[in-house]
Amino acid sequence: MTRQIRSRLLGCLAAATLLLLMASPAIYAADGDVLVWQIRPSLDRLPPALDGLLVQLQQTASPRIAVHNLTGDTLEILDQGDQPFLRIGPHETAANLASTAFHRSRYAEDRQPPASAAGEPRWQRVDNGPAWAWFDSRLRVDGMTVPTLREYEDEVLVQRWAIPVRFRGEEHIISGYFLYRDAPNGLYRTRLAPDQAPADNVSVYPLAGLVPGVFIANRGNASFTVLGIENEPFVRFIPGKVLINRRSPTWRIAAPSDSPLRHDDGGEGPKWAVASTTGGFGWRDPRAFHQGDPPADRRQPAVVGDWSIPVDVEGETIEIRGSTEWLPGHGG
Repeated sequence: MTRQIRSRLLGCLAAATLLLLMASPAIYAADGDVLVWQIRPSLDRLPPALDGLLVQLQQTASPRIAVHNLTGDTLEILDQGDQPFLRIGPHETAANLASTAFHRSRYAEDRQPPASAAGEPRWQRVDNGPAWAWFDSRLRVDGMTVPTLREYEDEVLVQRWAIPVRFRGEEHIISGYFLYRDAPNGLYRTRLAPDQAPADNVSVYPLAGLVPGVFIANRGNASFTVLGIENEPFVRFIPGKVLINRRSPTWRIAAPSDSPLRHDDGGEGPKWAVASTTGGFGWRDPRAFHQGDPPADRRQPAVVGDWSIPVDVEGETIEIRGSTEWLPGHGG
């Protein structure tokens, strides 16, 4: 890899690390009493032949994979029949509109593709950059059967996953595995009110965990700013990029202690830093925190509070609204 590409890759890796630290999956039934957030996909080390690709796993409403191609060559993502449905790079991302795999990859939940997803390949540009994130069916966890944890185990391997790709005329795989972790006590879930997208081609997903929050994916050309707890600029979304205000009081609370973009106390006014180059970013928002104890009856789901997050869209303030709910864990 050239020095310039390696430098860009290291910068993107820092942003990817932050995104993975911030994100937690939402909660849906997977198999019986097992919850989706208890099954987490992990990524194997990429083979040397794929050097120059930045690959991330993003924990949103369903596991999502993001690829940033910094090589200058085209990367093709193959479906289960080994046919390409995405072409990423070097100057744009294109999708095969005749592929059912592409249409299914646009949504966190499984949906039937449109009738037009048939016939000869029809390639169309879907992004002006060499990066794309999608919900690959090979990362879906619903319906998985998990092994029983033994007394000395914290987590167990459920199964492996693999996504075939074609690069520089050869086929390779991006692969990994699913781990199951037991959750005896339960956790909090962020629930969103209907129709919460602040702009066209923007999706908002809930995050779950001891400190719940939200994940926003901007797939279009919208520009907007999420405001913080003191009405300060907090997170800025522009086409193909997300920036975080390192001087935001909200970021002081939300940032992980080992984040590469730690809170900056010095100076006046916002200090912006790139947090994502794929248009998506998730954070644990203090407005969704529940400060008290879990409900008295921890065996039943219960709403513990309502919240709202203001978003500035071209001078107009729009609110993302939702509630925080206690959800009992497996055996809780």
